[in-house]
Amino acid sequence: MNKYPHKLGSGGYEGKSEEWAKALERNKDSDSPVVRISNHRGKDWVMARAELTADGKIVLPEKMRPVAQRLVRVVLL
Repeated sequence: MNKYPHKLGSGGYEGKSEEWAKALERNKDSDSPVVRISNHRGKDWVMARAELTADGKIVLPEKMRPVAQRLVRVVLL
């Protein structure tokens, strides 16, 4: 069983990259940990599992928050 299923659809990471870039720009001042992940592979992995609301906010499922926090800390070390 996949512990952290993605929400990519048939376009994969490439198909979502432009949408994610816009969402990350809109959320750059938010308290979401995903905006503080500097490693693009880690950020893409988290974004593939996040949800975007109708108003463009990035929402992480509760079980994803600790993973995103660890990615922020690992990159900062």
